[in-house]
Amino acid sequence: MVPNEVSIPVPSLHRLLVFAAPAYLSSSVEDTPYQWLKLCDERAGGCRTLLDVRGAGAVSMPADKALGLSPDGRYQLCLRMTGVDATAKRYRGQYFELYDLGAGQSLRFNTEAGVAATTDNIQGWSADHPHALALSSSFGKTVLAWPPGQN
Repeated sequence: MVPNEVSIPVPSLHRLLVFAAPAYLSSSVEDTPYQWLKLCDERAGGCRTLLDVRGAGAVSMPADKALGLSPDGRYQLCLRMTGVDATAKRYRGQYFELYDLGAGQSLRFNTEAGVAATTDNIQGWSADHPHALALSSSFGKTVLAWPPGQN
């Protein structure tokens, strides 16, 4: 079983990203629907709630932690879960959602052509850029998507 709370160090911000308050515990963090996403100061211990979805879905992280946190530690790629049924221990679906950990808010990544990063086209974080996502734009072709004002 997975823990009730998962803490991920974000060294570049001197913070901890915390997934907490699961609707139920599953066999993996990726399949456990957490209801809170918090950013905590690792020195002072105070936390800021980025997402509170009690009663309205859940949030989790990809099984590959390297996929979740951008190489520069500024952005988090989360799994938003829909149709969470705690009694039956299942959920209907999930999709990617991006968070700016510095600003504490969700945002969209877009290519220069204006194509949004979505669950269907995200390949992972770019190996050459600290906070760009690699997107599949067509068969065998990859382009980069950036946070607002970065491309």
